[in-house]
Amino acid sequence: MPRPRLETALTSAAFVFVLWFFHWTVSANSGYDNWEDMDYYQSLVRGWQKGQLHLDKDPSPELLALKDPYDPEQNLPHKLGDATLYRGRYYLYFGAAPALTLMLPYALLTGGSMTMGVATMVFCSIAFLAASGLWLAIRRRYFPASGWWMAPCGVLAIGFGTHLLALAQRPMIWELPIASGIAFTMLALIGGYAAILGRRPLLAMAAAGLCVGLAVGSRPTCLFAAGALLVPVWLAWRERQPGGMWWRMGVAALVPLGACGLAIMAHNYARFDNPLEWGQDYQLSGAYEGKLTHF
Repeated sequence: MPRPRLETALTSAAFVFVLWFFHWTVSANSGYDNWEDMDYYQSLVRGWQKGQLHLDKDPSPELLALKDPYDPEQNLPHKLGDATLYRGRYYLYFGAAPALTLMLPYALLTGGSMTMGVATMVFCSIAFLAASGLWLAIRRRYFPASGWWMAPCGVLAIGFGTHLLALAQRPMIWELPIASGIAFTMLALIGGYAAILGRRPLLAMAAAGLCVGLAVGSRPTCLFAAGALLVPVWLAWRERQPGGMWWRMGVAALVPLGACGLAIMAHNYARFDNPLEWGQDYQLSGAYEGKLTHF
C-alpha cells in the first residue's frame, strides 16, 4: 500500500530532521563545549564522586570575608552566579535529577564527564520522541481516518512549535533541569496512557509515578503534573473494574512518587537543614534572594 509507506517514510524523515536540527542548534550555541567552572552540573557530579553534596568548587576567600556575602552589591566580583552559598559551600539550587539519572551514570560507566549541553540535548530529544510517539499512538487509535500528511506534520509541530527548541538554543544550567522535567513528564504521560489501554496497568502506573517524581526532582513546579495520574485511576473507578483496580493503580503510582518526594526532602535537609528548602533563599543572583517572597 503506497500511502502507508509514504506516511512512514515522511514521518521518519521528520523525526530525523528535528533531531538533527536540535543537534545543530546546540552545537551552534557552543552547547557541546566544556564550560569548566560554569558547568555547575559537572561540578555537582564531581562532588558526588568525592562523597559530598556540595559542588566541587570552593567559594573564594574574598566572598566569605564579606560583611554580607548575599548582598548582590558586595558579592558581584567574587560570586559564582546563581549558585547557592550555605555555610561556606556552594550548592546547586536547580534540580539534581538530571545529574542523578544521566550525568552520574555516564561518569561512572565511562570515566569521563558529560557536559550540560550534551545532557540538555539528550533530554530534549527524549521529550520530543516521547511526545511525538504518544501523539502518533493517539492518532492511530482514535483518528485512523485522518490524512496521511497529519503524521509528519504533527511530528514537525511538536519539534518546532514547543519550548524544546528554545531550550536547545541555550543549553545551560537553567535550561537543563527544565528539559529534564519535560522529558520525565512526557514519559509519565506515556505511562498513564499505557495504564489505560495496556495489559499491565499497575506496572504502567508505577512507571508513571516514578517519572513524575523524577520530573519534580528536576523542577519542583512539575509537581502539578501529578494531576495527570488521576485520569487512569478515575477511568478505572468509573468503569468499575474488578478487584479494586482503581485504588491499586493509585497506590502503584503513589509509592514511587512518594519515595521520590521523601528522597528530595532528605536531600534538601542534608544540604540546608530544611526539607522544603531547595536553596533559593541562599542563591547568589542579581537580587537579594533571602529578602524576596518567591511564592
